[in-house]
Amino acid sequence: MMAAPFSSRAWEGAPLVQDAIAERCNVAAAYATAAANLAAVGDTAGLVHSLACAGRAIVAASEAAALLRPAQQDGGGR
Repeated sequence: MMAAPFSSRAWEGAPLVQDAIAERCNVAAAYATAAANLAAVGDTAGLVHSLACAGRAIVAASEAAALLRPAQQDGGGR
């Protein structure tokens, strides 16, 4: 029986933050596409709702991306 292959990130034990960011970006893209389609057919309420959802998904992706930034070290003792 063969062992299941590991992805390089899982093998290194690194967090899978990029996967979470990608998922949120895909959600944002889907809502943006829906907003464009709703705009094309003149559905203002649906357009506004879809844009709001896309915006929230982008904010969530940005917050997840903040986890990838290195910790700020100011060297101060305060």
